[in-house]
Amino acid sequence: MTEYVNQLNELNELLNDLVEYSPSNSYLLQCLLKRYDAVIEQLYCMSNSKFQASVETIGILEQCISQIFSKTVSGNKKKSIYLTAKHILKTSIYIDLRNYKQHLLLDHIIYN
Repeated sequence: MTEYVNQLNELNELLNDLVEYSPSNSYLLQCLLKRYDAVIEQLYCMSNSKFQASVETIGILEQCISQIFSKTVSGNKKKSIYLTAKHILKTSIYIDLRNYKQHLLLDHIIYN
């Protein structure tokens, strides 16, 4: 069960490495979002009520990523969207870590 905590922590560390906006960092952000989506899919199966907000956040972030790769959006707007999306993803990971730890604690209390 700690594999989810490890995966979320790793995603958080990798996000810390993405400092400045660039096309390559935008691509990496998209890859991290896909990995995050896979983790949340597993967590959602365990407790859909705790992780429903994360599923919704993924949809929002996918829209942000598509705007970043749009040819009609200006460079400054892309930078702003990139920084906002990165912040939203970091916040969502933090909340998911907290929710998952609470989920584990409740399971421990219920079964012991």
